[in-house]
Amino acid sequence: MTYVKVAMAGLFALAVSGCSGVSDGNPNGSPYAGDPGGGIAVQPLTIGVVSYDPYAPLDAADKAATSPAPMPSIIPAAQPGRTPRHSM
Repeated sequence: MTYVKVAMAGLFALAVSGCSGVSDGNPNGSPYAGDPGGGIAVQPLTIGVVSYDPYAPLDAADKAATSPAPMPSIIPAAQPGRTPRHSM
């Protein structure tokens, strides 16, 4: 029951603190990110458009042979002193 009272008091305090009206906004008048002099002072640029054709032939770099992932040569044996689990 005490936990409920503490939770209710916390929710009440949170709700009342939202109505306090102490929102300063931008107290020192510093520029926002998109404004001149802000953190992002220049507009982003688009440098060309890239397109993808999934049916285009592969170039030499894509055809180059790569080494496959190594495969284990044997299955590891059961550890001594342990019995393997069998599925039923």
